[in-house]
Amino acid sequence: MELPVVPVANGIFPRPGGGVIKGIFVDPSSVDLLGDISENQEFLLCAYSTDRQELYEVGVLVRLLETWPQPVCFEGSEEKTVGQFVRLEGRGIIKSQGFTVDDGSLTAYGCEFLDLEELERRGYPIIVGFGWKPQGGFTEPGGSKEVEVTVYGQDLETGDEVSISAQIGDLVSFESAHSIEHAIIRSLDQFGLCTPKTLAESLKRETRELAQSIEAGLRFRLPEVFGVTEGGVCGNPMTNLAQLYLNEEVTSRLMKGDSLARSIKEGRTKALSRLTGELGLTTDPRYRKLQALKKGMAHDPRSPRRRLAAKVLERFPVSPWD
Repeated sequence: MELPVVPVANGIFPRPGGGVIKGIFVDPSSVDLLGDISENQEFLLCAYSTDRQELYEVGVLVRLLETWPQPVCFEGSEEKTVGQFVRLEGRGIIKSQGFTVDDGSLTAYGCEFLDLEELERRGYPIIVGFGWKPQGGFTEPGGSKEVEVTVYGQDLETGDEVSISAQIGDLVSFESAHSIEHAIIRSLDQFGLCTPKTLAESLKRETRELAQSIEAGLRFRLPEVFGVTEGGVCGNPMTNLAQLYLNEEVTSRLMKGDSLARSIKEGRTKALSRLTGELGLTTDPRYRKLQALKKGMAHDPRSPRRRLAAKVLERFPVSPWD
């Protein structure tokens, strides 16, 4: 089976099985692709992964209920552009074998419905991000070997807050659980799904970007970049303290009459000094980045093997509605 495809880069999809959402496409290529689709026609929404720089092969089969052009203006700009508004109904989850481009049309070939229950029976659990948008998460330690990971977000139909949670402390350490929390959110944003494969991939990318933020922050004396990744800002002691101390130091110097430039420069240096002292970070450059990642940001730089990733995902519900 072949289906026309429209890419989605923000992780927003209708819930398969009848979910209806309204959205807007402003990218010219997506608007052009929608122009070839008539109302009540079915097509495939597929995630465009900025991590991979390619389309993900699993998406949502949707029916175009309604579409209309309308000028829109983005925040911070007075210039208007014409967007294509749509109302879509989710029909099911589709896996394709690949994509072809012909005369401006994007087509998925070898399409078939994905049976999630069959995948679980085969030991390949999945978290489905279709129908809701992850917005954050938290990792909470409990008693002995008790660590609960929660990812929360918004139901795209009702606007209600929804969440998924799992107890995984007997499988991984607190640091690994915190890393997994961020990797699940990243995977759902990037692919609309979280599988053992995408979880492991997202863990590696998230850890690498966190380590890069530590290296840049220490090298260039920029505490404000700690914990900043492509997916947002990681909530952890090091990031939170860096923001707090920097704000305190800059504000204190401004109130004493220092210039803004001088307040920021000296505030950064003092905030870094307070931060490394508070967290007890080593001065040895060979180990400082790793220690900051594990001790300061509570992240485990090691990625779990595929089998362990599958065991972790088995603990989570498939979606917030399960």
